[in-house]
Amino acid sequence: MNGVVALGRHAGPFLDEPVHVVHVDPDAVLDDLAALHEVVAEQLALQPSIVVVYPDRLGDAPARALSTVRTALGAAPVLWHATRLPQLAADVLVTLAGALHGPLGGVAEVAAALPVLESQLVHLTWLPTVSGLTEPSPSVVQHARSALPGASWLVTSWPDPAVRRLTADDPPPLPRPAQPIGVALADLDGERRWVVDLVGPQLPDAAGVEVDPPADSARWWGAKRVTQVVLYPRSIEALAQALRPHIDPGPCAWCRRWVGSAECPWCALPRSGAPRQEVAGGTSDGVVFAGAEGTGGAAGGEEAVTR
Repeated sequence: MNGVVALGRHAGPFLDEPVHVVHVDPDAVLDDLAALHEVVAEQLALQPSIVVVYPDRLGDAPARALSTVRTALGAAPVLWHATRLPQLAADVLVTLAGALHGPLGGVAEVAAALPVLESQLVHLTWLPTVSGLTEPSPSVVQHARSALPGASWLVTSWPDPAVRRLTADDPPPLPRPAQPIGVALADLDGERRWVVDLVGPQLPDAAGVEVDPPADSARWWGAKRVTQVVLYPRSIEALAQALRPHIDPGPCAWCRRWVGSAECPWCALPRSGAPRQEVAGGTSDGVVFAGAEGTGGAAGGEEAVTR
């Protein structure tokens, strides 16, 4: 057991070795504190601490419910992380989090590494229309063009969240990998040729894996046809080594719990009792991808709009 619980997301076959992450349906627990209490208590009986990862689109309800349950269990060692990543990328995130439990040292270290790890996952999503897209927000011109037949759009996260028209002669910009990379694909009746033609040549050594499209793809993206791609690290050893400079494990001087960051996530105070200091290697550039340097795609693209 690795102490990672995915609320509303699932682990997937993104690595060479299978990773088990407990999945919990948010509809079954967020309106039923007794059910959530049972799930958390059951997991704490199997490992000393847990971290719950959930989509931030669920709002404040998970944090409020988990805080109540943690208090009811006697300040139990329960952490949580709300991710802004879309579905496929969030599934990759929880899978990597589960695999990092051993190499990084434990739940506290994994929880501290999640913000950096999340920032390193690159996701691209093809849509036939942006009329139902809310984040990043399309421009007025893009909305108008989206109503015309034959439109093809790409939502990208690197170097900044953006919406761009997809054309055969304008590949999306991609960062240069600093370690072995995987390409995850989930296709819901969408367009996948661009993955071969525009992504593949920029990442010739990447390993590909295809999974079923998440059940909530159409609702999330506001379109009935969706093709999602995520670039992610495949070597857990290399990833753990790259993440270690970004975490700061040790006991909290206030609550005595073992934590992975300079600020204690339980008592929200500087762990050492002194003013908070930045962890060495504060920038996340170069963890998975080599800073801002790209593989060759155009950084702007026709009418690219960034959030």
